[in-house]
Amino acid sequence: IFVAGAALRDFNAGTAEMVFATPMSRRAYLGGRFAAGWLVSTAVLAVVAVGMWLGSLMPWLDAARLGPTPWDAYGWAFGVVVLPDLFFVGALLFLLATLTRSMLGTYIGVIAFFVLWQIAQGTLGGGNIDHQTAGALLDPFGLGALDLATRYWTPTEGNVRLPELTGVLLGNRAIWLAAGVALLIATFALFKTDREGLRLFRRRKR
Repeated sequence: IFVAGAALRDFNAGTAEMVFATPMSRRAYLGGRFAAGWLVSTAVLAVVAVGMWLGSLMPWLDAARLGPTPWDAYGWAFGVVVLPDLFFVGALLFLLATLTRSMLGTYIGVIAFFVLWQIAQGTLGGGNIDHQTAGALLDPFGLGALDLATRYWTPTEGNVRLPELTGVLLGNRAIWLAAGVALLIATFALFKTDREGLRLFRRRKR
């Protein structure tokens, strides 16, 4: 999240007082900005995954206790969990940055999102059996859906199996990928080159 926010810093600062004189389509301008931030964040998380794999090979670890480190597990987690989550969060940050043209406004929006997420988790998740399916579907990070998919696994199964991308887990991923796409569409629709970002308070000009 913070990597994506840092990648958007130039966008926030650069568009606050920029004169848009270079011929460029809205799709090229916004698409390039978002793609750059998303790819940089993806590269950082890929390096983290490689670092975790290298850490599992260190000689001071008990290889028999740790067990093998299968690459398909890393690929599954990266493709099913990390990339969709990063896409949604990046789209949310991009929309907030485009509307507010302010790092402070972007951070406040992210804090509000996480507060609402925690409230939803407490209301629909947290072992609430009556609403566990709804809570799993409405979890933007897929943690509830993963818990449902692996709830009755033994420790041995958890060490060797990968969750199937079906049912609630598939529904959760589809919902939040669609939400990310909707946020990007809103960003493209609301972006204007001839106005400043949203302001709740304005300083009176001298």
